Parts: sequence; C-alpha cells; structure tokens
Amino acid sequence: MMVGQNNHFLITICVGLDAVERGVATLPGKFRTSWSPKDKQASSRRSRDFAIKATLIWLCDAVDAYLRTGLEEPSLFPQSLRDKIESARSNDKTGVSDRLQIVSQHANLSESDAYYLTQVALVWRNRVTHYKPRNRVASLHVKALMKDAESIREGYQGLDVVRLIEHAEKAEPEAPTFKEITALIRAAHRLIQDLDEKLIDGMDMDAYLQQLIVGYVRAEDVDDQVKRSGTRITRVQNIWGKQDSTASDGRQSSRRASALIQVGLNGGMAPVRDGDSNGTSVQLLDELVILSPAEVFKRFVEIDEVGE
Repeated sequence: MMVGQNNHFLITICVGLDAVERGVATLPGKFRTSWSPKDKQASSRRSRDFAIKATLIWLCDAVDAYLRTGLEEPSLFPQSLRDKIESARSNDKTGVSDRLQIVSQHANLSESDAYYLTQVALVWRNRVTHYKPRNRVASLHVKALMKDAESIREGYQGLDVVRLIEHAEKAEPEAPTFKEITALIRAAHRLIQDLDEKLIDGMDMDAYLQQLIVGYVRAEDVDDQVKRSGTRITRVQNIWGKQDSTASDGRQSSRRASALIQVGLNGGMAPVRDGDSNGTSVQLLDELVILSPAEVFKRFVEIDEVGE
C-alpha cells in the first residue's frame, strides 16, 4: 500500500508542531517566507488537524488504489471477482466502500474488525472532504463494532468505538484524534495484508504468469507504435528466438525456462518455498519452452507475423 510509513511521518509532523505550540520553534533562514502566527498554540493545533485529515485522505486513496490495481492485468483478483465488481458498477455501486465490500466478502474478511474500521475511515474521509456531507457509518457496521468493542479496545491501544463513531459522524466534521487516525491506519494495513494473503493463496499462478508474459511481449510500456512493433519482435526472440546448434534440447529449454522465470520475478512473483500452497505448474513451463516464435506471437501477441 501507498501508506507505508505514514504513522511515522504523522508522528514526526506532530513532534514538530508540539515545538511550535510550546513556542520553541523558530523559522530557519532557508525558508524564504514570513511566519509569525498570532497564536502559536491555535496555529499548531489547526495544523495538526490538517495533517491528520491529509493522512486520512491519503489512507483512503491508498485503499482505493489497491482495489483499482486488482482490476488491472496482471491481476491479483480472479476473473470471478472482477466480474462481480463490474456487475456492481452496472448497478451504480461504484464507490470505494462498495468495491471493498465485494473484495472482502470474496476473501471471507467482511466480518473482521479491520474491515469495519476501514469502512469507518472511508466514511470519515468523505465527511471531511465534501460540502454538507450526508455519509453515515452503516448501521450494520455500527452494530458489529459495538459487539466487538472490547476486542477492538485491546487490539487498537484503547480505541473507544463509541467515541470513534460519534466523532466520525459529528454534524460539523472534524479531524480524527491522533489515537483514532493511527488505529484506522493500522486497521487498513491489517485488512490489506489479510486480503493479499487470501487472494494470493487462491490465485491461478499459471494464469498470472501468462498475463505477465502477455505484458512483456506486447511491449505495452513502449508508447511509440513503430518502436513497439520492433520491441515485440526483440522480446520474443530474447526468450524463444535464440537457437544454439551446439546445445542439446535440454540446455535450450533450460535457458528459456530461466528467462520465463525472470519475467515472473520481475512481475512480483517469488520462488516457491517449502510449505507454499500455490505456485506455477511445471507443466506450464514445459509447454511454454517448446513454443516457436511464431506460436508465441499467435498465443500472446495475437498477430500472425513473426517479423523475421
């Protein structure tokens, strides 16, 4: 996720603002601007609220980016899940909250504390960014959070869900407290980590590797159409076009297999380790290494000419 070290960044900002509030911060000479707040305490507190709101917005955008990335190829989401999301779009369920619900239900995580808290974050983001917001935390989510209030208090450093919901739904939207925003960040991290684990365990790794190969040989990263055509030929020949008359079939296949494995590694895949429940099949690699360049173009590039 894009949130990375956001907790650390926010803490650093708050430490600096504390120095402003205590009146010990001064404007360095390298800042070629004026800075002379009439009330340093009020300025510090308002600036902290701004930083927390910005963090909340960034957090929710990161969740949105994760869900959108899952719809792109090569995709972490199976086709059945992508179809559900597309179907929801046709029924005007296009929001981040809707997509998060569909993906979390698919992974059996839509009843987790992390899921409910992340949904609160999405509602709160909308309330602090939109004029006269009407968003409210869904009643189903409120009931679930109340039911798990004690476990949430223990798992999120004393977070009070009653106060959290009341604060998120205030008529005049306010920034979360420091404790609330750090809890929401932690919840989103946990949810995305759990989603990743569930989705990766259920992935069709053969299909994923072939999506990576399609992206590699089609050279979609090359903008110029003429250059792209030449790059396609080069990339196909880099793997399948090398002919070594002195090499045995086994050595030739081994080189091609190594090149294909590198395509997978470059695309985020990793070597299978003991205990892993999922991986690319040996049968697929055996099938791919014996293809000719013409067969590769027909299968992955969808053109008939090899360009040789």
